[in-house]
Amino acid sequence: MSFFDPLEQITKYKISEYCLIPHSEINFNEENITFFRESYRKLNIKDKDEYYKAISDKIIIPGSGQFLPILRKNFDSIFKYLNNFKFFFKNDFVDEFKNTLNELKLDCTYYQKLLDIKSSFIFTKNDFDKSLSESNYFLLDFNQLINKTSYFFSKNIILKNNKENNLKDLIINIKKNKTNETQIICFESKIFKNKIKNILKNNIISYSEIKNLNNLNNFQNKVHLLNLDLDSSFIIKTNNLTFVFYSQRDLFKKIIKRETVKEVSSDNLINEFSELSLGDFVVHINHGIGKYIGLRKQNVNNIEQDFLEILYDKDDKLLIPVENLDLITKYGENTQKVSLDKLGLQNWQLRKASIKKKIKDIANELALTAAKRELKKGDFIESKSLEYDKFSSEFEFTETSDQLKTISQIELDLSSGKPMDRLICGDVGFGKTEIAMRSAFLAVNAGFQVALICPKLLLVNQHYETFKKRFSKFKCEIEKISRFESISKKKK
Repeated sequence: MSFFDPLEQITKYKISEYCLIPHSEINFNEENITFFRESYRKLNIKDKDEYYKAISDKIIIPGSGQFLPILRKNFDSIFKYLNNFKFFFKNDFVDEFKNTLNELKLDCTYYQKLLDIKSSFIFTKNDFDKSLSESNYFLLDFNQLINKTSYFFSKNIILKNNKENNLKDLIINIKKNKTNETQIICFESKIFKNKIKNILKNNIISYSEIKNLNNLNNFQNKVHLLNLDLDSSFIIKTNNLTFVFYSQRDLFKKIIKRETVKEVSSDNLINEFSELSLGDFVVHINHGIGKYIGLRKQNVNNIEQDFLEILYDKDDKLLIPVENLDLITKYGENTQKVSLDKLGLQNWQLRKASIKKKIKDIANELALTAAKRELKKGDFIESKSLEYDKFSSEFEFTETSDQLKTISQIELDLSSGKPMDRLICGDVGFGKTEIAMRSAFLAVNAGFQVALICPKLLLVNQHYETFKKRFSKFKCEIEKISRFESISKKKK
């Protein structure tokens, strides 16, 4: 075997062996396949036959990871990977282990079922005891350690749980300057750095900013700011010097970044639910397209609640509490070629990701077009002329306030010297054509030609007559081009 460089296309050197790591935690062999098939039947798993068949044929399909606890007959514990290590436990670790295991079993009946079929995925008390008997471990009484004078990592030893009080105590200790301690306040972000700087300035405390801990013994100031991520505060004593490192997490409350959720109107939810009928297709934000098959009452924690029952592919069903109606929306009108999504697969998430990418691409294209338009120079068309005022006065109706506002904006656009980018929307009969005719007049009056594009022949004829009548008192030539005009006329 040789090591081949694909870039240089040459053999670099010979190798005697190569370790190929499995691409998945799922390891197919006859023993594991047999254990999976037996466990699948013992657990009485329903409506997931496609997984049973695929895994039995040693094929991994999306969602196979949910069966990991029964995909291996024997799981290795962390003790096997930490062979010859010394372990230190709290003296009450046995009780803590029992409590954690009991909470796990109470939290999900699935874990209890795994214990019943003797799956090694759950590390039992007997497994733990056996591993301990083969390991070198020590018990520690942390209470005794805390009572002694020691230099211990100590959010709970030096500092209090109340972070505001910790910050106040730190300021008081710095001001008193009773000890020869050097205070190093660590921060993780600019936000907290600025907070610390403002607090120190307000309390008239001098400080310096340091980039690293080189020359620690030569620090002049008593307070330093350092960009360093610390889980908790601690003390270092060396050569009769004391350095106290304060973690940002011990002094400030954690800032939680929350995803902005679109506000949902309760009236809209009620209206949308009232429009749902049995058999209607709905779209769940996380699970995709399903079919609404009715309301269902379910007892949860001895409280009867109402749920929407949604049917998915392979007769999978999803119950949605009525208070979570905002998670679903009714599918569109065209439902002829709709197929239900499969729960547990990634198809819906992949489709959502694909659509998001397309939206992002369109947004990028729009932004690029807008940027190019902003940089490009357009023709300058003056709106203040006697002819234009005369044309405007010929309008036989009184302009609405929206018309006047829109016309004024278009006049500014045309006289800005930049390409126009404006869309005018309005109902039928609200004066959009008059706005188009005034814009056309300004362009024609400046020496340009104007083309009005119509989607239908009927509109071509209608606008042709309207423009011809409106421009009749002015020297403007109005023509139309459609499939009924001759080729020679079109060329002319």
